[in-house]
Amino acid sequence: MEKIPITKTILAVIPQIDKQCEVIEKTNHARAVFSFNSLWNTEDLMERIINQAYRCQHLHNLKIKVVKLLDKMPRKLGEVLELHFIQGKTPTQIAHLAGKTERTVFRQINQATELFANKLEEIGITAITFRQLLQQNSWIRAEYERQFE
Repeated sequence: MEKIPITKTILAVIPQIDKQCEVIEKTNHARAVFSFNSLWNTEDLMERIINQAYRCQHLHNLKIKVVKLLDKMPRKLGEVLELHFIQGKTPTQIAHLAGKTERTVFRQINQATELFANKLEEIGITAITFRQLLQQNSWIRAEYERQFE
C-alpha cells in the first residue's frame, strides 16, 4: 500500500467519523433493546455491541490524532490539506480563495500530502494499521478504492 493514497483516504474520512459513530451508536442501542426484549443469546449481542463501541472509540482516536497533526503542520500546508481534503474544496476554489495560481495550490497539496504521510507514519499509522482499519470499516475501504478510479 502506498502512503499517499492512505493519507488521502484518512484525510477524506475524518469529516465522516462523527456521522459513522452516530450510526454505530444507534445500531448498538437497537441491539441492546432487542437483546433485552428477546430470548436470543444476549452474550453474543453484547459482545457485538462492545466491539462496535471499541470500533467507534478507535475512529474517534484516529480523528483526534489527525487533527493534532494538522495543527502541527506549517500553517499554509495544514490549511491547504484542510480546505482540500476535509472541506472538499477543489484546487481551483482554493486558488481563488487564497489569491494563488492553481499550479501553486497543486504544488502545496502535493507537498502537504507528502509531509502529512510522513507524520502519520511517525505516530504509527502505517500500511499495516491502515489495512486493519479497512478490514473493520467498509466505508473507509470504499473511500480508499475511490483513490484509484
